[in-house]
Amino acid sequence: MQPCPQQCRSTIGRMMFALALLPFFCSGQEDFRTAHCGKKFRILTHEQPPFMIIDTALCVNQKCPPEAFGEDGGLTYNFVMNDVLRYLKLYCQEENAPDPNVEFEWYLAPTEDKSSTNTIINMLCRGKFDSAEAGTRGINQDMPICPSSTEYDGPSPVGTCHLAYGDQTCVSTGADFAVGAIHVLRQHLDMVDFSLPYMTESQVVVKRPDPLFTVSASRLLTIFRPFTGLLWFTIIVEVLIVWILIMLTEAGVIGHLFARTEKVKHITKKKRKRKAGESLRNVAIAGGIHAIYDSFFWSMGSAFDPGGPGKAPTTVSGRFIMLAHWFFLVVMAATYTGSVGPFLSDSADLDIIQSFNDLKGGRYSVVVRGPTWDSHHPNPDYLGSFEGGNSDTTVSPSAQFTLLQATMRNDFSSNFKIYTTINMHSFIGDQRIVMTPDNSPCDVEGARLGAYDMVLCKTGDGVTEPDSLIYDAHAVVYELGKRKEVDGKCNLITAGSYFNPSGLAFAFPKNTSFPQIFSRAIERSRTGGKIDAYKAKYKIRDEDNECFDDVPSGGLVMTIALLSGLFVITGVVVIIALVMGFVFRVIWPIFCAKLDAAALAEIEAAEAAQNEEEEEEEETPEQITMNLLNHAYEESTKLEELAEGLAESARRAEQRADDQLNQYSAFLQAASKKNLNTTAAASASPANPDEVAGDLVYTNQT
Repeated sequence: MQPCPQQCRSTIGRMMFALALLPFFCSGQEDFRTAHCGKKFRILTHEQPPFMIIDTALCVNQKCPPEAFGEDGGLTYNFVMNDVLRYLKLYCQEENAPDPNVEFEWYLAPTEDKSSTNTIINMLCRGKFDSAEAGTRGINQDMPICPSSTEYDGPSPVGTCHLAYGDQTCVSTGADFAVGAIHVLRQHLDMVDFSLPYMTESQVVVKRPDPLFTVSASRLLTIFRPFTGLLWFTIIVEVLIVWILIMLTEAGVIGHLFARTEKVKHITKKKRKRKAGESLRNVAIAGGIHAIYDSFFWSMGSAFDPGGPGKAPTTVSGRFIMLAHWFFLVVMAATYTGSVGPFLSDSADLDIIQSFNDLKGGRYSVVVRGPTWDSHHPNPDYLGSFEGGNSDTTVSPSAQFTLLQATMRNDFSSNFKIYTTINMHSFIGDQRIVMTPDNSPCDVEGARLGAYDMVLCKTGDGVTEPDSLIYDAHAVVYELGKRKEVDGKCNLITAGSYFNPSGLAFAFPKNTSFPQIFSRAIERSRTGGKIDAYKAKYKIRDEDNECFDDVPSGGLVMTIALLSGLFVITGVVVIIALVMGFVFRVIWPIFCAKLDAAALAEIEAAEAAQNEEEEEEEETPEQITMNLLNHAYEESTKLEELAEGLAESARRAEQRADDQLNQYSAFLQAASKKNLNTTAAASASPANPDEVAGDLVYTNQT
């Protein structure tokens, strides 16, 4: 027997599938079309603007009356009440149902988190409104299937069942279906049945706006990263060497050296120095000490434009030096230009968040709704690095938390840094904090910040802080638009394009026929652009997003934020130049003028004082005559005293002369007597020649 070909197997498969479904459609066709007629459906929902806008304070015992939704209950609420409900009643009329009326009543989860999707899915799975079981995490080993799949008895008749629990008129103990921003996710397919999606929702990254200028090492050095540090050092050394060579060859330094060392017979040393300097110095370079600065300007300026400094070499050696210098710089500039684009195209090296992919490496943290866990445990409950937050272990994982876990399971190189929270919005107690121009959640003491405000307020452990969050794109556009209306600016913006699209649908207990009729009503309600009209009403279309980070596609585009280091370096140099120019052009002349004025004032004051003294010393003729007479009298007195002194000196001299004469006479007499005695002695005894000579000498001296 020949095997059945592929076309044959496909035909047989379709026939078997049709035969399997035939009993269901044949026996229950009437129930499928009219099972909802005359019924009251208790709907589980959550607070999720712009889909469900609810004043939870008006909800009593989980039941939310029409007043809780106000004039505008949100996109999903209006879609259900104005469109889906209308078509459900129309189907009952078309099928001639005994009671064509259909009623909807809305209920919230009794948990602290009024916005959780998983909570209402878990409640629908368990088939109860019990608050003790509302936060449990779906099916598990102890409960492999949802109780509602076997215990759900359907909706109650119209006009009955007015409470969440405790009402004996209710046919079932739990909700009849759930509506809101409920994503059709794989982990929910075993728990509930979904209707046809009424719209598509994607995820988007939200972050704080990038500052225009960020003083950080990474951004300051961005423009230098295409070359290694050693290559930049080599370029700087080359510029410095050329600077020195320009001073030696073009600035006349060699001529001055020769003039100081060489001696020429027919030229004096002074003339030799002057002629050597004039013959070897480039007149385009400033003279004196300014030649040092001018040569450096020529060497460095040539790195950006060979003709920029406005100078040309005049010596042979200088021309060869500049040719080599320009060749080197042109090659380096061309190499830098060719490498800077591909280098900066790798956004992972840049200190910005541009898309969801920038979060995978763990360089930036992300906030999502979800549970806490110990990421350092040998066998952690979840993947990723837990950074903190205000959640707890009982919170159910959100669609965004689940997305991060799935990404890390499929890509082992991904490792998200995760903050978790309970709500997207901030609360103080049970009351949601309404943001006003004078009331920011960041300043409210004791507030439990939601994901938006955790990013805005930079709430972390003091070392790290949340950098971004991930959430439903339409909800984000709505929230950021409302915040801009309050603040007048975008304190939070979306980053990158939307990703990970999924459908939003109604959830029903498994094994019921209601998903079919509701899907039919949804499909009919969507025709004619109903959903697009609601999107325009709530300003959640792509073109309504005014708070976004414009990152053009097709590669990385340079922005001020990316090249802020270049602006900082240029600005610092310009500011230094302006300060120096202001000091030397304005302050220094004023200071010198003040010094000159002060010195002139001192000179004038000294001259004035001298003039005053001279004026005070001027005398009248009478005073001059009297002074002359007094001076003459003093001089005559001095002369008389001098004459008396001379006369006294003469008398004393005469007296001294008389005394000396008397003394001389007495001396002569004594000498005469002695000579006589000597003569007598000589005649009596032989004379000693030495004594005689001595006496003669003494006599002569006397």
